[in-house]
Amino acid sequence: CDNTDGEHVIKMPEDSYDIWSNNNLEYDTDKFRFDYTSLVTPTTTFDYNVKEKTLDTLKVRPVDEYDATNYKTKRVWATAIDGTQIPMSLMARQDIDLENNNAPLPVYLIGYGSYGISYDVYFSAS
Repeated sequence: CDNTDGEHVIKMPEDSYDIWSNNNLEYDTDKFRFDYTSLVTPTTTFDYNVKEKTLDTLKVRPVDEYDATNYKTKRVWATAIDGTQIPMSLMARQDIDLENNNAPLPVYLIGYGSYGISYDVYFSAS
């Protein structure tokens, strides 16, 4: 998405993720290198070409006996009693319907949001 200043937002593969910048040993480059992870994606290193607006996968941390295509992640929002919107990241098998808000599903819930501190989403093989 470009704005009037020519800035744009990099489209990520999933709605819920964490990214951080990585080292790029080339000084004169059109690429921004960063690492990415989500609840279903192991740490992945990307190069983003700023001029072409393309995302190239350089490396995916291997995880034995894991297939990320079997899972999906989604960002949803819960409304607190005071009206504050609270972000929540969901992870499920591909065959689970996360769009049907009335379907009861088992859940493992963790969270913390006090003092401006929250949990970043990340992949864990355990």
